[in-house]
Amino acid sequence: MIKTIRVMMLPNNKQQTKLFQYANAARYTYNWALRKERENHKKGQGYLSADELEERFMQLKEVEAYRWLSEIPEAIKTQAIKEAGNAYKNFLAGVTNCPKFKQKERSLPGFYQEKTKVQFTHAHIIVESLSSSNRKNRQRINKIRVAQHGQIPVDGSHGNIRFSFDGNHWYATVEVMVSEKESSQKDKNCIHKENGREREMKQERKGPTYYLGKDTYKNVETLEKVKKLEKRKRRLQRSIARKYEKNKKGDTCYKTRNMIKKEKELQKLSSRLANILCPTRVVC
Repeated sequence: MIKTIRVMMLPNNKQQTKLFQYANAARYTYNWALRKERENHKKGQGYLSADELEERFMQLKEVEAYRWLSEIPEAIKTQAIKEAGNAYKNFLAGVTNCPKFKQKERSLPGFYQEKTKVQFTHAHIIVESLSSSNRKNRQRINKIRVAQHGQIPVDGSHGNIRFSFDGNHWYATVEVMVSEKESSQKDKNCIHKENGREREMKQERKGPTYYLGKDTYKNVETLEKVKKLEKRKRRLQRSIARKYEKNKKGDTCYKTRNMIKKEKELQKLSSRLANILCPTRVVC
């Protein structure tokens, strides 16, 4: 059985700079591939395959203005091209709406990394491509600390490794193969996907405790700390909404520094609540 594990990383300033650089390159490559698909479709030439897009993208890197793309690992760019091609292919088939370009201000940074370039230890995630130097002091940049030790199994096969930024922290998402014996054990915080939305297995959480099968668990939603945080979150959301209405001019809204500060505070508060209500990051 395949289990997806999501852990929070603690990168330093140099590592964060590299991660954002890779995420921006993935976003740029996705938008470039999507733009080529749209232009080709308007000309009536149909759909461009991922191989054709990669050939055109290789020619783009020969231009002096785009030499910075050669510093980005090939797996990140290749996966971004595939995702853009699949999104536009589904649109032509009538499965989804027309894909939109990823904006730097609105889209969450993230990228795919090849599994042969990533190693896992008890307390670190080693990304070989962060530093190409063989010197020991440079190689330290490749080792990114994780907040929860031992969450990702060191032994075993790993796949579909992705790094993402939620506005506050960087996370690593990894698919791990587990045995049938381990998969048969029910986790009280296990999350299942139903109708495209995530729902927890915990049901009937009305009192201070709730029951799941024969086990009894404490209902964290009834804690006084959680209620205070939720009340603070609602007030902050209303405050931000009022400022949006106040600064709205026509169809556009001009953000002030105070609005940006409050939005960051709301992001941190939402992450704090999510970590309390669902502390584990395992998707079965």
